[in-house]
Amino acid sequence: MAARGPCPGCAVDDNHPRHTLVMQDGTARSWHTDCHAPKGCPICAIKREGAEGLTGDEYRAHLAENAAEIEAAKDALPQDVHDTVFGVGV
Repeated sequence: MAARGPCPGCAVDDNHPRHTLVMQDGTARSWHTDCHAPKGCPICAIKREGAEGLTGDEYRAHLAENAAEIEAAKDALPQDVHDTVFGVGV
C-alpha cells in the first residue's frame, strides 16, 4: 500500500496502517492508528487494543489475525459515534 502523505499526528510519511477520514471540506486525512487513538478516536482505539507497541508488518498481522473481533467491536459502537468519526475535532 502506498503512503498517503504524512500522518497529521506525527508527520511521518510511510505505509503503516492508517485510519483515513474525510473532512467536512472533502479533503482526506490519514492518521496512524497509534497517533489517532490517543486523540479520542474510538475506531483507532479498538484497532490498537492488544497491539500496544506494534507497528508495520507486526501490526498488519495483528489486524489480520483479529479482523473479526475488530469488526464486531466497531459494529457495536453506537450509530452517533460512527456518524461523528469523520475527523472534525478528532
